[in-house]
Amino acid sequence: MANNPRTCPSPKLEEISTHLTALAGMNFCPQCGPAVTAVVSDVAALLSILAVLCDELARIRLENVDLRAAMRAALGAAADGGDNPLDYLRWELPELSPGWPV
Repeated sequence: MANNPRTCPSPKLEEISTHLTALAGMNFCPQCGPAVTAVVSDVAALLSILAVLCDELARIRLENVDLRAAMRAALGAAADGGDNPLDYLRWELPELSPGWPV
């Protein structure tokens, strides 16, 4: 499982789901059946949560990229003597600047 900063550090969810489906369809001894069924159910729930968290992580990373670009633009505008270098941040964060013209 590679930890690439541009992708979700998750295993291959579809492959794991396929393995779980196959495992759930197998016949187990009476002693093992309930335990295996519980594990399959728990892992399926964890995979669902992981998929949601990966989507949220991707959304937050994209937001972070936009904010970093706005910060760089504001710093560049300030260094160049721009009139309103903070406007770049105000455009990205309108909820934090309610009284400022955007």
